[in-house]
Amino acid sequence: FEDRVWIWNRYGTAYRAMCTLYEVTFAGNWPTNARPALEKVSHAFVLFFVVYVTIIVFAVIRVICLLVVIGVGRAQPLHA
Repeated sequence: FEDRVWIWNRYGTAYRAMCTLYEVTFAGNWPTNARPALEKVSHAFVLFFVVYVTIIVFAVIRVICLLVVIGVGRAQPLHA
């Protein structure tokens, strides 16, 4: 019963699932949210979390690199 309450508190409604994903994305604590779902519900949740974290981290790194490249490009004087 306790496991069902934990899953409900994290993923029971769309709002709760969004809050959990926000927490996973910006707090970096995805293993603490993924492991109970893996062990108590289904192993398919691990696939979701791995894909989600990989895509989000990849996108954030790409945006940061883009901002650095743009900043360096603006700082460099044009030599013709």
